[in-house]
Amino acid sequence: NSGPLNIVVPINVWNAGINVTVGFHDSPAWSIERGHYPADFMGTYWTYYNAAKTYAGAIDMWEVWNEQDTAFASEPADVYAAFMKAMAIGVADADVGSTTMIGGFAMGAQETPFMDLCMQNGLMDYMAAYNCHVYGTKTSQDLIPHTEFVEHDSHLNLIYTYGDTYDTPLWVTEGGMSRVIPTGESGTNWKGQKEAASGVVIG
Repeated sequence: NSGPLNIVVPINVWNAGINVTVGFHDSPAWSIERGHYPADFMGTYWTYYNAAKTYAGAIDMWEVWNEQDTAFASEPADVYAAFMKAMAIGVADADVGSTTMIGGFAMGAQETPFMDLCMQNGLMDYMAAYNCHVYGTKTSQDLIPHTEFVEHDSHLNLIYTYGDTYDTPLWVTEGGMSRVIPTGESGTNWKGQKEAASGVVIG
């Protein structure tokens, strides 16, 4: 089964030539037999083939889910890989110049085998960008937010193992320093947030 997607791209954004990425996260209840992804991957193919045709020139990249390595999805890595391939092939077959990007991983690649298993299923060949979410340490506002750099490097190492960073850029689509203060401390973690913000590039 497949169904239409209704996405609003503001006309001023379209006219300005701003690149737009849309994240697909959640499936309609009628399409799910169990878990979170649609049961019919052929339907997923046709949904995104038609969506890419419909929004040609307005949407440049389609992000496949969000933090699929967490409770936002219950399926194992091989099922996610099949789901992403169906979506990516549909977008590619539409032949309108838009591409797909893997959903942003929530954890560092060293923390779980999920990402490695995704790459073993060949997903580097189906993405225009590798996508991850990188947040700093939550331990003390006096510490440099080293956690985000450790996680960033773990994702780069994964790309080096299964692909080529010159062909597949790494995008950090969420990141920063947590406002969470450890037990026994008070206030807001402004120092850590400022350190994290100093590395932000907006483009």
